[in-house]
Amino acid sequence: MYDIAAESRATNGRLWLQCLAVGVLSLVAFVPSLRGGFVFDDLPLIVDNDYVHSLNHVARALRTSFWDISSSKFDPRIVFTYYRPLVTISYQLDWFLFHGHPWGFHFTNCLLHCIASVLALRAIHRWSANSRAALVGALVFALHPTRTENVVWVSGRTDVIALVFTLLLLELSVAIARARTASATTGWAVLWGLSILGGFLSKESFVLIFFLVLADAVASLEREGRSVGTWRLASLGVLSAILSGAYLGLRYWLMPIRGFEASSANWGLSSRIGYFFLTIGYYCERIVWPWEQTFFYRPVAFNGD
Repeated sequence: MYDIAAESRATNGRLWLQCLAVGVLSLVAFVPSLRGGFVFDDLPLIVDNDYVHSLNHVARALRTSFWDISSSKFDPRIVFTYYRPLVTISYQLDWFLFHGHPWGFHFTNCLLHCIASVLALRAIHRWSANSRAALVGALVFALHPTRTENVVWVSGRTDVIALVFTLLLLELSVAIARARTASATTGWAVLWGLSILGGFLSKESFVLIFFLVLADAVASLEREGRSVGTWRLASLGVLSAILSGAYLGLRYWLMPIRGFEASSANWGLSSRIGYFFLTIGYYCERIVWPWEQTFFYRPVAFNGD
């Protein structure tokens, strides 16, 4: 007689072993970065920025833009209106814990990447329902050369933190969908709310989270049909879309995103659209051929804008 419970336990056991393997490998791959120092944006954002050298400035990080720093080496002609207070606060915590030694900052990046890799494995497993495909996909994600900049470069932490909150929100969405009691649903919902807030406070691109929540809903629909869990996931996808819209509205009102240079505020719509697709093209190219990993270029006007 086929034992569904035993099969489920075996599947969960394999998944946890895969999580352990992916987590360990993702750490081992980037351990050499602990010998690295501070480079490029690390200098004005961390080394020369008095606002990250003390936890007394935590509240300030919540009410100012990411590049509102004390460093005299920062070029004031460049205008950044990014709002990423959790990233700044993570720098403050690292400075407090590791007394400004770069290895500590690199260690935090490695740990965050490890968490993101494990969560990526679990997400791929849900979407594919195939443990081998999930393992391969997670290893490609964890060890792909394009991960180097985000993990080895301390300032690349922005993307890693945002991704951790993205994947964590997916986990919590599924937990809410599968909750069987009101108290469990409430507990997971509180964590869900904190997670989506953390994402919004990490990086602007987190607003696209609702696409992934809806992807989980579609995967649930294929597995379970129109179940209560599927409807809950779909509802969370709609809710996250509404919250993303509210976030964008508040950002436009309180702290508009103004591109890379002050002059970019005069770009027309077609230039902005062209710049978007040009950037996406470069990222797709790096996935297939990841050398050179970073691309620098000056955006040009499209259609005479």
